[in-house]
Amino acid sequence: MNISRRGFLKSSAAFIASSSFDLPMYKSLIRYYDGATLLNSLTQTVTNGDVIDLPDENILGFPSAGWFVTGSGELFSGQYTVTGNTDFYAAKIIEISAAEQLDNVRYNLAGFYRLTKDISLSSYCNWMPIGTDKRPFSGRFYGNGHIVSDLKINRKTEKPVGLFGHIKYGRITDLVLQNVDIEGGQFTGGIVGELEGSWGGFPLNEQELAVIDGLIMNCYVDGNIRAFSDDYNIGYIGIVAGGVVGYSMGTLSNCHSKAIVSSFSHKSDSLSGGIAGYSGCSVIEKCHWSGTVYSSGHNAYSGGITGVADFGILNCSSIGHIYSTSSGASSYSGGIAGYLNDFSVLNCQSAGNISSISYPRYYSFSNLPEPSYAGGIVGYSGGNVTEFRACSIQNCCSSGNIAAHSSLSGSYSGAITGDMKDTEINNCISTENITPPSPLDTEENV
Repeated sequence: MNISRRGFLKSSAAFIASSSFDLPMYKSLIRYYDGATLLNSLTQTVTNGDVIDLPDENILGFPSAGWFVTGSGELFSGQYTVTGNTDFYAAKIIEISAAEQLDNVRYNLAGFYRLTKDISLSSYCNWMPIGTDKRPFSGRFYGNGHIVSDLKINRKTEKPVGLFGHIKYGRITDLVLQNVDIEGGQFTGGIVGELEGSWGGFPLNEQELAVIDGLIMNCYVDGNIRAFSDDYNIGYIGIVAGGVVGYSMGTLSNCHSKAIVSSFSHKSDSLSGGIAGYSGCSVIEKCHWSGTVYSSGHNAYSGGITGVADFGILNCSSIGHIYSTSSGASSYSGGIAGYLNDFSVLNCQSAGNISSISYPRYYSFSNLPEPSYAGGIVGYSGGNVTEFRACSIQNCCSSGNIAAHSSLSGSYSGAITGDMKDTEINNCISTENITPPSPLDTEENV
């Protein structure tokens, strides 16, 4: 094991090491454990400030994702700067090569897993998602570029639904899902129905991606994903369907979806997105979607990347058909986001057909239709400068066809946004073909 004094490690940890053993102040004892077993052959004494090379799985003789430090939940690998007596505990990896082993992940939701070969789930006629609201997955799953195919789920009355149900501070990387057929309830996605994680910056940097929790990165999904509900009492967010994640409060980086994504509700709001149905406090970067996105509900939101964005979208693209239909209020369709709330869309592009329609199932003084919105990048962009929360759309381009219609109220269609409030648009271009509103419709925007 090499020891050198080449400065400090790129990512440092803040912790107080155990000092139950005494050494001169300028020396530190480094100990390594496999569970409760001390690996005596790796124990070493070094000088504070030294940069050490942490043992990898080639040295250990068993699969490992790195090392945990006493008093810190952060995972370390590669090099480490010594600041005191330190105990390292191996993050052992469980290798998965069969469908039954993947199914068993639900019994150790904090584990570290590595897919070692392609797997078909065709023998599971109705897959049970891994992780629930009460017992979410908090471990790490390394797909290694392998394929999980033929995922079938039919759980219209359940949520969250996906290969994983609920992930809280976990990570899924380098996983491919092919030929999925998923029907779920309120939060439905290909990789995961509901994602929770820690906040990162906007834009993210490589150091943040290395340590941030609640991350889906370098993943791919193709197939058909649908969410349903006829329940009024499902919460304020409504029915949510996404190609990769249904409801996201985490980070999505470099993910791709080639999926048909749809959400349906007669009584509540409906949100659909090619990557995420809903994105709140959640960065989406370097993601791409192609296919069809459709939403139908009281309010309906459809976007090539996300139905509703309450945080930033960066360097993303979409190609396909994006539709929304409201049966009681407004509909919103956008090439990147159906609705952008108080944040930014930067360096994005979209191409395809975008339309929104608003009409009530029945007319009454309490059930008049509201406007419909369709935009090449965002259907509706709503900031609030009085609360210092303006929206920004910059360096974006769109092409294709746009149409918005409402049976009684106005419709708003535009090459970049259908309509906007407290929004700054800079350096954006479009070659969209905008369909003129019908006689009862009112506006056409920039």
